[in-house]
Amino acid sequence: MKPPIFVYLDGTLDVFSTKEKAEAYNEAQTIAEYKAVAYDSEGLILEVSIAHDSFVTINPVIPPVKKPEELRELIQSSLKLWKRNRPSDEWIKQAPLHELVAKTLEFKTQ
Repeated sequence: MKPPIFVYLDGTLDVFSTKEKAEAYNEAQTIAEYKAVAYDSEGLILEVSIAHDSFVTINPVIPPVKKPEELRELIQSSLKLWKRNRPSDEWIKQAPLHELVAKTLEFKTQ
C-alpha cells in the first residue's frame, strides 16, 4: 500500500498522508451508512471496514486489485471542483496519475 490514501465517501474524495490518518479521520457510523471506496496512490483497491470495536480499518483487498483509471477519474472530477489553485481543464485531462496524485496533496484532508 503506497500513500497517500484516497477515501471516496458520499460524493467526496478525501486525501490522507497515511493509512492511519485515514482510519482515524473516518467514523464507523459514517462508514456503515455510506459505501466507502478507498485506494492507494497507485489505484490499489482498499477495503474500508469496521473492526469489532467500532474502529475503522483500511487494508488491501485480497487478492490485490488495482484500478488506477478509476482513481484517476475520481481525482480528475475532484480537481475540477477546486476554487483556488485549480489546474487547467487541459492539464487535468492529460496529466498522468502520479501527477494528479501529487497535485491532490496540496489539499489533503490530513
